[in-house]
Amino acid sequence: MASFIPSLPEEQRTAALDFYTEALSLVNQQIHSARHSVDCVAKVTSSAVALYCYAWLKSTDLTDEAKKYIEDLPFKREGLFGAKTDESLDTLCKAYLTGKQLSLTDQKQQYRPYKPHGVGRNWGWASAGSSILSEFGTLHMEFVHLSYLTGNPVYYEKVMHIRKLLQKMDRPNGLYPNYLNPRTGRWGQHHTSMGGLGDSFYEYLLKAWLMSDKMDVEARKMYDDAIEAIEKHLIRKSSGGLTFIGEWKNGHLERKMGHLTCFAGGMFALGADGSRDDKAGHYLQLGAEIAHTCHESYDRTTLKLGPEAFKFDGGVEAVAVRQNEKYYILRPEVIETYWYMWRFTHDPKYRQWGWEAAQAIDKYCRVSGGFSGVKDVYSSAPTYDDVQQSFFLAETLKYLYLLFSSDDLLPLDHWVFNTEAHPLPVLHLANTTLSGNHVYR
Repeated sequence: MASFIPSLPEEQRTAALDFYTEALSLVNQQIHSARHSVDCVAKVTSSAVALYCYAWLKSTDLTDEAKKYIEDLPFKREGLFGAKTDESLDTLCKAYLTGKQLSLTDQKQQYRPYKPHGVGRNWGWASAGSSILSEFGTLHMEFVHLSYLTGNPVYYEKVMHIRKLLQKMDRPNGLYPNYLNPRTGRWGQHHTSMGGLGDSFYEYLLKAWLMSDKMDVEARKMYDDAIEAIEKHLIRKSSGGLTFIGEWKNGHLERKMGHLTCFAGGMFALGADGSRDDKAGHYLQLGAEIAHTCHESYDRTTLKLGPEAFKFDGGVEAVAVRQNEKYYILRPEVIETYWYMWRFTHDPKYRQWGWEAAQAIDKYCRVSGGFSGVKDVYSSAPTYDDVQQSFFLAETLKYLYLLFSSDDLLPLDHWVFNTEAHPLPVLHLANTTLSGNHVYR
């Protein structure tokens, strides 16, 4: 927030700064006053917001006037952004200190004044308490950036430890199962998905390479190996000619694709340049085919909004069959892929498809207090779920805005988007060391 305060009129700038300072004070009070076991997400997220603001201020190309204004703001790293932020991050790192040092899904924290210690646990439904691939595998970008900003190597070391463990493990058919037991170091049930439970792990392998200015060749190799296995075992073409990504369950391919999986079209396009065996054209085309399939899942509904999951079986193509898969909760993945495909091809159909989705969202999801998900995209009289998901603002609307913006707004050779659509800068570290003693390659 503070990064755009200098551009406001004086009266608005003062009000904005007062609000911002008050919010930081509230965060500080919350952390200091907590004395009992609380949900770590609520407390750490508050500090993470503050940390993100700090990181953004330090990493964004600001004008000299803006930088000077920011340096004069009434907060410094030795205050909230020092002790409290580092304290919260240390708590997150404690989630790695059990068993094989894989992050635990949910962390509880017993707060004491300035001396927190964490107790971690996983969800029982997650293959008997396993850690989830898309969670412990979706920390690399943020933790590497934190080490870069703070000079503390511990965050970098934690995510690299996860990577080293995964590299050593056998993978059935070259695929990464969604569950891994953090105490035994063994895979849980053999369920592989590019949708929920797996998705962002693959995304972050690619983006670790991009964020490193393409110096992290280890991440790129892991990405290429994973995508080759996925192409071989999960990607199929329907009888009607639609390319889809199924799910591998105990040696069987389930011919169902989730809305979450639709992000992969953009990922394939983003990773096309630099792919092995000169297959850039192949992966760009694969991204286009996935984008087309996901558009069909929207176009074949009454509301022109995509269902949560859709089948390719028994004559059914790109259509949800079960009632509990017919809902739309303002998800961003399809529009995300449209944006990446637009950036790499400038084919006007992606803007047209994005505009169709924007109109449908405005027509069927807008309510008096904002926007709501709908329970059945095949119904001409849909009912609302009465929830505006946080990712609607953070991702769906952001990708729509970017889809209709020029390419020089957050250019992809300078910025890499994390899985929640927050842009992080490419780190030009080829000739430097990370945190003083680790060469980032």
